[in-house]
Amino acid sequence: MYLLNGEKADHISIADRGLAYGDGLFETILVVDGRPVLWNEHLARLRMGCELLRIPYDVSGDSLLARLDELLAESKDMSCKCVLKIIVTRGAGGRGYALPEVQQPLEVLGLFAAPDIDSIQVYGGSVRTLKSQAVEYGSYAGLKHLNRLEQVLASIELDGRAFEGLMFDASGRLVEGTRTNIFLWDEGRIFTPTLARSGVKGVLRQYILNNATEWGLHIDEADIAQAKLKEIKGMALVNSVMGVIPVNQLDGKLLNIDCVIKELQEKVHQKIPF
Repeated sequence: MYLLNGEKADHISIADRGLAYGDGLFETILVVDGRPVLWNEHLARLRMGCELLRIPYDVSGDSLLARLDELLAESKDMSCKCVLKIIVTRGAGGRGYALPEVQQPLEVLGLFAAPDIDSIQVYGGSVRTLKSQAVEYGSYAGLKHLNRLEQVLASIELDGRAFEGLMFDASGRLVEGTRTNIFLWDEGRIFTPTLARSGVKGVLRQYILNNATEWGLHIDEADIAQAKLKEIKGMALVNSVMGVIPVNQLDGKLLNIDCVIKELQEKVHQKIPF
C-alpha cells in the first residue's frame, strides 16, 4: 500500500516532475517496533533538501508519523523491522524545465520488508571496485535527490558479484558505495571520503561523525585516491537501514574485521537497534 498526499493510491500523474526530471527527494528509513530510526536526522535532511531545491513542501514530522501508523496498521504481515520510503516531488508540471506557475508537491509513502542482513553484520560482506563513476553535483552534492541513474548503472555493473561496489569520481577519488557510505581504517586512524563534490551524505554517516569523539574514536574526512585502497587494513559500509557492515574482502583481498571497525560497529549498534 502507498499513501499519496495521505490518500491510498497506486499511481501518480504522468506529468509528475519527479518522473520527468528527477525533480524531488527521498528518504529510506528503518522502522523498528513501529518507530522510525534516526527520525530527526532524516527529517532534517529532507527539510534541507526541499529548501535547496525550493520545493514548497512542509516537512511535518507529526503528519508523517500519523501516516506511518496508518501504513503499519494496514501491513500486519510486516515483522518488527521494516523500511519506510518517503518520496517528495515538485508535483505535476508541463513540458520543459521551467517551474510551473503553481507548485503542488507530491508526497509518497510506502512500506517495505527490511533486508535480512544478520549474518552479514557478523561476518562481513565482500566489496569490489567499480568503473561506474559518481557524478559531481557542486553545491547540490550530498542531497538524496531522485537523480540516481549513476547508482542504477553501478548496480548493473556490480551484478550481484559482491555485497557492495565502490564508486569513484572522475579524478579517481573514492566517493561511496552504490547504497552505502564508507569508513576506512589504516595505521590506527579511521577516515571517510569527503563528500563536498558528489555522493550522498547519509544520516548514519553524519551521526557517526557527530558522536565519534564521545566514543573515543577520531575520524577524519579526506580525499582518498583509489591507489590508497591497496594499503587499508579495514573497511566498513554504513547506511541507515543496514547499520554498520564490516568488509571482509576488497577485490579479493582479505580485510581484518576484528579491529577498530568492529569497535565502531559496536558503538553504533549499542545506540541504534539495527
